[in-house]
Amino acid sequence: MEQNEQLREYLIIKKEAYSWLLWWGLTYLIGLVGVFVLVYNQLPSYNRYFSILTVIMLPIWFVGAFPLFTSKNQIEKEQPELKKTKTTGTKVPMSMRQKRYISLFPALLVIIFVFVQSYQSGMAEKKKREAYEIIQQYRN
Repeated sequence: MEQNEQLREYLIIKKEAYSWLLWWGLTYLIGLVGVFVLVYNQLPSYNRYFSILTVIMLPIWFVGAFPLFTSKNQIEKEQPELKKTKTTGTKVPMSMRQKRYISLFPALLVIIFVFVQSYQSGMAEKKKREAYEIIQQYRN
């Protein structure tokens, strides 16, 4: 009975760890796409955005996924035969999933908000610069 409970707990931790990794990676990928859009449009505000993206995403990783991977690896050291066990059919409790959603959803909103702000301010700066260059051409 206890062995079955340990296996169930391990499979839940393993599945949730990989879910964290997937969602964290997708959120980070969305942020990187935003940075590439800013760089591609030659907007001057992408450096600020990238630093904000990093500051937001690292704590999410260390709060969510890192403890899960640590406990998963610890269990695997104690019982190496569990590494081969598949997580198919394992149900993760809603309390664990809520923690993931509570952390990642606001981060995604912040990434989108910061991207929009950076894009708008960068476009405004770019238009000012173009107007200034046109004025300088007519003065010369």
